[in-house]
Amino acid sequence: MNDQGFDIVEDLYERNLLKDDEQVILADGFEKAIIGITASNPKQVIYDFWKCINIIIKASKNKMDFNDAMDWLEDYISETTEDDELRIIAPIFMKRV
Repeated sequence: MNDQGFDIVEDLYERNLLKDDEQVILADGFEKAIIGITASNPKQVIYDFWKCINIIIKASKNKMDFNDAMDWLEDYISETTEDDELRIIAPIFMKRV
């Protein structure tokens, strides 16, 4: 986790959005796409899917087009949720409508 990720988690604790005994999993590199945290337990970080696509395209220095970025993110999401136990605590990527 990078420094920005640590800052986000620390802020969640300071704002009492996470209790001392709770943890969350962050998707490294997508900190600017965080839009919230679940109210239910276990807590999960929620990311804006479309902002993540934009981050991927920019990180590739525009070598990746929208469709390639979407394929990459969907593969990433499926990899992080294949394990039934991890699926419960994996980050949520939400497609805003």
